Amino acid sequence: MAGVAGALVAIFFAATLSLGLAVVAVAAGGEIASFCTVWFDDVTRTGYFEPVATVPEHQRRGLGKAVLWEGFKKLQRMGCTRVFATAYDPPADALYGSVMSSYVLAETWLKEL
Repeated sequence: MAGVAGALVAIFFAATLSLGLAVVAVAAGGEIASFCTVWFDDVTRTGYFEPVATVPEHQRRGLGKAVLWEGFKKLQRMGCTRVFATAYDPPADALYGSVMSSYVLAETWLKEL
């Protein structure tokens, strides 16, 4: 399995991943359109989004923002107080900047919950 779907399957089988925190947006045809993997450390009450991806033909439809907001809701219910995401390109920076409140380090976004 290649591309986004292959990466998603590999992440879902990671030993430390809680499947209840993964968020997937499915297109009308049943294919994966966007997803994010949400990590949570219950000691520091900190969450992290990695990876976040939207299939190119489904970009610019709000799906990346939607999966992030669903991730925020899940983290809030668990008692999370802040969330980090790291970006390496302008589109990812634009996405994180649209839903997170501050830019704390080069390439790292933060959302206080």
